[in-house]
Amino acid sequence: MVLRSSIAAAALCTALLLTSALRESGAVPLSDWHDGIATNYGGAQDGMSPYSPSFGTSQGACGYGLLDKSQYPYWSVAALSLTNSFSVAGPSHACGMCFEIKCVDVGGAFAGRCSKDPNQRSVTVTITDVCPECESDHIDMQALTFNKIAPMEGGRINIQYRRVECTPPEPLKVNIHANVGVGGWLRIAVERAAGYGGISLVQMKGSDSDWMGMNNKYGQAWEVPVTPHLPWDFRFVSDDKQELTALHMIDSSGHVGEVPTGVQFALKVGGGGSRLSMQGDAMGGGSVGGSDMGSATGVATSAAASPSGSNPLVSSASLGASQQGAFTQAYAAGSANKAGSMLAGQSSASSQSYVTTCTQSPHITPAATT
Repeated sequence: MVLRSSIAAAALCTALLLTSALRESGAVPLSDWHDGIATNYGGAQDGMSPYSPSFGTSQGACGYGLLDKSQYPYWSVAALSLTNSFSVAGPSHACGMCFEIKCVDVGGAFAGRCSKDPNQRSVTVTITDVCPECESDHIDMQALTFNKIAPMEGGRINIQYRRVECTPPEPLKVNIHANVGVGGWLRIAVERAAGYGGISLVQMKGSDSDWMGMNNKYGQAWEVPVTPHLPWDFRFVSDDKQELTALHMIDSSGHVGEVPTGVQFALKVGGGGSRLSMQGDAMGGGSVGGSDMGSATGVATSAAASPSGSNPLVSSASLGASQQGAFTQAYAAGSANKAGSMLAGQSSASSQSYVTTCTQSPHITPAATT
């Protein structure tokens, strides 16, 4: 069991490293460019320090709560108008979706406000809040993120923006906001979804129940008024209908805070039909799209997503030579460092939850917003 779980952990590490490489080369576009304007929040114009949490980094309408600046998306966040076409189409008012925003100098009242460096005029943001007062193509960005493409003192700028795939370097994260226990109220927030970023459905299952849908109260906050008996499995459905299942994700009453899932949605590779799949139970459980395999040794694969929307499982024998090399290196690193953890220092005492450390090259590691 330890060996099988360690392979799962190494495979997930490999997939995450490849995902980070994709982040470096640019996320895959999911829409055409749109014209708009951008402003910023949390800075001097609001009487605040841009280095302190506020609005979308503190208690944004998407339900994520206080965001850690040192963790993805590193405060590279923004608020979208409720009348924006992406917000209207949903799900959840575009919460969790990612957009590439570039400052454009088209003259007029906002002329000359973009960064003087033409190579520093584009940034990718995650939607963590809504902007009720904004017009449809108005995006309100966190001040430090805005400052990457234009001086924050400039106020408004002309932009072009498009939806792109989200490429977090870690597995899907669930944050438990309230957990009364068996028979009581449960609320969670689903964060760090790769690919389309949006979550359209969350289901849970207890030891004495079938799958039951959770209510999407607002943003990416999901809840049920009465929970079944422990342990609880969870199923997540993405905006593009991919399914992930995390088995025994919550096994104790009253626990709140972050819990590992060990699973992540697939990414497109190069804008075509191929996808990079990230699955595994190395973080304490996690299966694929309703599969009964409680210890799925998921690996990076370029196979197309299955018709049902769930991601296929493949063995290391079906990997290409370069992928097998990365898999072997990740496995060796994991064997040499069993005490490490891939999820913010979290680990499990269970031999079934063999955890490993994913190390990244400096040029791949995403830099936090400064």
